[in-house]
Amino acid sequence: MYALLLAAVAVALLIVGVVTAKGVSAVVHAIVVGAAAVVFAGTLLMIGDLDQPYDGFTGRDPTHTFFVLGQMERDVAGDLPCDARGLPKDAPLFRPQTDELS
Repeated sequence: MYALLLAAVAVALLIVGVVTAKGVSAVVHAIVVGAAAVVFAGTLLMIGDLDQPYDGFTGRDPTHTFFVLGQMERDVAGDLPCDARGLPKDAPLFRPQTDELS
């Protein structure tokens, strides 16, 4: 999936580079492509960070998950959609990537 995202960013930067190449100065062209690259790189870094909820820049303590679970229990009429470990019950192919759950 990450390779697909990198390919999408490369194609988007190529398109931005080609579309802005005509009719603008080289400095403006470099600024537009550079700004797009920064935004795309930041987005990819954020996706990677959010993919690991207990690690990284936005990492949180696992106790926050239990707090949210307690709030969900009041709002859900039937059984929760996850088991005691927080894994989805109806997705047998789901595999967590965090070390704390595996």
